[in-house]
Amino acid sequence: DGTCKGSLKTNLSFLRRLVRNPSVIVGDTTTDLIPNYPDLTASPEGEMTCEAALAISLVQWLECSSQSGTLLDSCSIPSNWTVTARREGVSL
Repeated sequence: DGTCKGSLKTNLSFLRRLVRNPSVIVGDTTTDLIPNYPDLTASPEGEMTCEAALAISLVQWLECSSQSGTLLDSCSIPSNWTVTARREGVSL
């Protein structure tokens, strides 16, 4: 499912759901396991979708531009280094 942990992508949430699946626990699995259990590949609860992240970013950008009266001049746009540091929990 591509969950990000720092700058790494992992399918950890899928694997957790997989090992808790009743058919997997009893060893009664076939090649149609995932089609029979679509919840295995569902997005984890609380995970923001790309669409939601884009919508929130757009709203914040519009709020910033409406407060300043310009689209970009008064809004502070962080560098890619700053964005990555914030995402990975590094304070600058």
